[in-house]
Amino acid sequence: QRMAGNAGVPVMAYAKLLGKDFVYYLTKSDITLGRTSDQTESLPDVQLGDSKKISRLHAKIIFNRQRGRFDLICLSKNGVYLDGRFINRYFLPAPLDSGSLVQIGETLFYFLLPFHSKGISLEGVEIVYPKVHDDQQRWTQSQLTTLSDAMLTYGFDSWKNLHKSVGSRWSLQAVKYITLKMVGSICHHMGVSDPCLRSKLSKILQESQAVGVASTPPLKILEDWKTLRDNAKSWGRRILLMYQIRTSVQTYGETAVLDGVEEIAGPLPAVWWSRRHDVDLLRGITRHGFGNCDAI
Repeated sequence: QRMAGNAGVPVMAYAKLLGKDFVYYLTKSDITLGRTSDQTESLPDVQLGDSKKISRLHAKIIFNRQRGRFDLICLSKNGVYLDGRFINRYFLPAPLDSGSLVQIGETLFYFLLPFHSKGISLEGVEIVYPKVHDDQQRWTQSQLTTLSDAMLTYGFDSWKNLHKSVGSRWSLQAVKYITLKMVGSICHHMGVSDPCLRSKLSKILQESQAVGVASTPPLKILEDWKTLRDNAKSWGRRILLMYQIRTSVQTYGETAVLDGVEEIAGPLPAVWWSRRHDVDLLRGITRHGFGNCDAI
């Protein structure tokens, strides 16, 4: 499709990468990204600078024909950040949405499809560093409550929405850090009341773990939070539910999210309710968050 190029001149491309100092148009379905090099052999399609944090072939973007979407595949042990979430070469291909923010080394860029490419810039976007923050104890109870409400609405890995909920005081990495510690505390307070749920949450937490988070002790402000202790099981169920819905939609696509799933048991919400409404409900929850009924 046509995308606006320099001076508004249309460019025929599948998508584009918009960085602070570069724009790259995807004129083929698969591209590679990596470090700039003097060697002429095996150069990546997109050269992101000469930083040692960037591997020679760091990642690739491919069009998944079976799913009808673009995927980001990490090829480096140094990993990449996709919308604030760290992934490395051991992860499955990650779906790219129009507007997804990618960080490789210290290079940031947006992935944009033709119909969502206007009005996007990197102004004010913060580079993420994989380190433990020293300011985790300065979170107030009110801020933690706001963050937990957003987590139960959008899912614990919906980093854009979680970051927006607490304002600009906290960096994206700080929000990710405290959120992961919060989920860890939920698993801890759940105890042996539901070992299956705890096991599933622990596995998700391990897959999403930021550098340094697992090796640090529990935060006192979370350990002393009575609301979290009393609601650990119900919060854990919601977190798992949101993660499963998001993963299913990303893996199978919005319209095919219930393909192969048996009919949902229980009374219908209305006499006119059909399978299509079940699908639309899951789509709405993914887009707008659990409980935002008007938007859904």
